[in-house]
Amino acid sequence: MAFAVVFALVSVFLWGICDLVTKYSLDHDSKWRVIFLGQIFGGLIVLCAAVFFGEAGKWLEFLPWIIALGAINLVGMLTFYSAMKAKGVALTSSVVNAYPFITLGLGLFFFGEKVAIHQILASALILTGVLAITFKKGHKIPFDKSFPFALASMAVWGLLFFLLKIPVSIAGALLITAGLKIATPIASLPVFFFKKISLFEKNTRLMLLIALVGLLDSLALLGYNLAIKDAPVALIAPIAGAVPAVSVILAVLVLKEKITRRQTLGVLAIIGGIFILTV
Repeated sequence: MAFAVVFALVSVFLWGICDLVTKYSLDHDSKWRVIFLGQIFGGLIVLCAAVFFGEAGKWLEFLPWIIALGAINLVGMLTFYSAMKAKGVALTSSVVNAYPFITLGLGLFFFGEKVAIHQILASALILTGVLAITFKKGHKIPFDKSFPFALASMAVWGLLFFLLKIPVSIAGALLITAGLKIATPIASLPVFFFKKISLFEKNTRLMLLIALVGLLDSLALLGYNLAIKDAPVALIAPIAGAVPAVSVILAVLVLKEKITRRQTLGVLAIIGGIFILTV
């Protein structure tokens, strides 16, 4: 259980950094190219690790799972990137990272996972902390055309992170992570031909940033998959949803920004919730 929590926390940290780099990439390039180049790069890196550790042998057996997960991931990324491009990291992250409520509920209902009352309360504490960090006093959610994309992404991630449990438990975290990340850009290829979008960007610096997005995202997903392999998704998903806390902590430590009392309480609530989940 302790290692599962560590892997989940690593995922949170990597996804937090990934969101910031993704926003910059989306401001300077097409979301389709960010998805394709980032996902294919990260997927190939994890695939090399799967081959090295001997986990790639079952790829044909789990091909239907990989194709389905890749398609779901593509929808999740498109809606997430569309919302982020329109509204930025803060607002989008607050809505999307409410997905653990869906994952937790599905895990309890379909997997019959045993979760104590204090663990459910801890999960609620984490998610409350995420909302406290993101929304400032008096902030209202703008129900414009971009908001449904964030809601759709939340629903898709909630389903995806629930479905990952079965193939990961059988085939291994490396194979499923690599397969999903490679299947996602392959599923997007028809759009490039239909819209006549060039696969590559001439800006080398931007290409490297997109590659970094893919690497961070793939390693974060790998950490999540390693976590759910040894622990219930109902416990790991709320921890993985604490991504907004990373942005706040990095802003304080690296950028020397000041945070509000509400944000401080939000960070403390997340830390407290994670601590309760580990005892």
